[in-house]
Amino acid sequence: MDDPQLYYDAHELQKKDAIVFYKQFSSKIRWRNDGSDALIDIGSGPGDVVYDCIYPIMPDTYQRLVFSDIKNSMMEYAREHYHHLPNSDFKVLNIESHEELLNDLKGQFDHVTSNYCLQLVVDQRQAFTNIYNLLRPEGGDILINTAPYVSLFDGFTGLSHNDKWAPYMEDLQYFTSPLQHVEDPKQYMLDLLEAIGFCDYQVETRDRVHTYSVEAYKASVKAIAPYIPRIPIHLQDDFMNDFIDTIINLDWDYPLFNKEDNTLRLPYKQMIIYARKPCFLFKTVVLKMDNPKLYQETNELQRANAASIAKEFSPKFNWRSEKLDTIIDIGSAIGDVFLEVVCPLFGRQFKRIVCSDLNSNMVEYGRKHYGKKIKNCEFRVLNIAGELPGDMKGQFDHLLSFFCLQLIPNQRKAFQNIYSLLRPSGGNCLLTAFARSPYYDAYLHLSKTERWSSYMVDVEKYTCSWHYAYDPVGEVEEILGDCGFHDVHVQLRPTIYTYGSIEDFKKNMKAVSHYTHRIPAELQDEFMNDFAEAMIKAKPHFKFFNCVRQGAFNFPFEQLIIFARR
Repeated sequence: MDDPQLYYDAHELQKKDAIVFYKQFSSKIRWRNDGSDALIDIGSGPGDVVYDCIYPIMPDTYQRLVFSDIKNSMMEYAREHYHHLPNSDFKVLNIESHEELLNDLKGQFDHVTSNYCLQLVVDQRQAFTNIYNLLRPEGGDILINTAPYVSLFDGFTGLSHNDKWAPYMEDLQYFTSPLQHVEDPKQYMLDLLEAIGFCDYQVETRDRVHTYSVEAYKASVKAIAPYIPRIPIHLQDDFMNDFIDTIINLDWDYPLFNKEDNTLRLPYKQMIIYARKPCFLFKTVVLKMDNPKLYQETNELQRANAASIAKEFSPKFNWRSEKLDTIIDIGSAIGDVFLEVVCPLFGRQFKRIVCSDLNSNMVEYGRKHYGKKIKNCEFRVLNIAGELPGDMKGQFDHLLSFFCLQLIPNQRKAFQNIYSLLRPSGGNCLLTAFARSPYYDAYLHLSKTERWSSYMVDVEKYTCSWHYAYDPVGEVEEILGDCGFHDVHVQLRPTIYTYGSIEDFKKNMKAVSHYTHRIPAELQDEFMNDFAEAMIKAKPHFKFFNCVRQGAFNFPFEQLIIFARR
């Protein structure tokens, strides 16, 4: 693929799909709060997709836009045509190289994009590892369009068996998608992203067909085929004609060639990938909610909401007739909500009750104050997105979690573990998550202020991804289906909780805030005052102050409510 102009003139499919792809999925990109984003595109080719599809969606104040490609000729072409873009750069980059990334690339980007490049990369693991390492240590995201299956590669494989062309195609395996014949490319990619360390990953595959005229397809193939430059010029037309014959004769569900209009209907599989690199600070999300006593004194919202949801959904539970159920709560904090509010609603004794949390301080406080009061109760330190202890897998009839999942970057791993904790014979889960609220908008606003920005550099990492999602219900349903759940019910429910006063609200928020522990004690009340003011301004048409109960304060949010069975 050494002729940029030829490729530019012939890549109709790639350009057409890129326009639709970025129009549909660019909203997933989590732009920086301050607008100073840095983005690198992998496999930019002549650069027109970056210019036409990516550059227009970037913030006006972006700091860096890098075109990259393995071919120097492509980067020279892109530089010639797009060097006028502000803060642009052009890099020759082999994304599957095992050599250390250059210092001006490693850990320098907020976003990585790629359009129909990675299907040409043999070492997928190394490519995605390098992509991960391109992102900043404090996190970033990737949005990638690739094609795990392309009929073109089957055409080349068939042609390589022809004695006439085989000598020119001895390295065929290096120019064929490594996922071409993988039975489940989606699962392959999900496993790869998880193994590398990405979180919040989403993979979608789509069966596609593109119609070419025979001559247009020849031009397209000639622009990208690595074998053409090796073949003597006087044989290149013969090569292309034999290639078209091979494509026409591929065994497919329908005829690939339409004789009436001389067109080819060629199948391919499109794969859309979104994922984030977690900030190492994100691992401390729950660890920093370190005031058990304050939490115990102020968690009225958590108590009221958990009681309401548990009461509503308990009739759906698969209760054991002998009343020897086992039950576990994820993200219990000190366990008071689960043990004092939720469990009594079920009106039964349990064979085993487990309160779990990632925060060892919370677990120890709960064990000390509640562990001996409740029969068959135990407290466990547990990372629901990590490795599960062997004595917990498949052991629970019921799993509950209230306002915890929004704190977990690796949602898919968390749901996989939830599935694994449930007993195989029909265990069920009931989960709620704090999905959307002006609460998040208020913190985002404060992070831009000179007064508080230094304490909130990682605000995006503590903002629930569902707050931005176009269809959080659909995203969760897809993950649950992939994990194997059935009888799935997911809803995004608008909710208003009324505190006795705005001071009560601020105390509860202080107990669960990720930032107050960083702020000097003498400034924490001021921070919470600014937070409450910013939240009210974030939703100007909402009546935060209750008209019926004098002094009462209304707090609006949308919660995800999830019920499913294994």
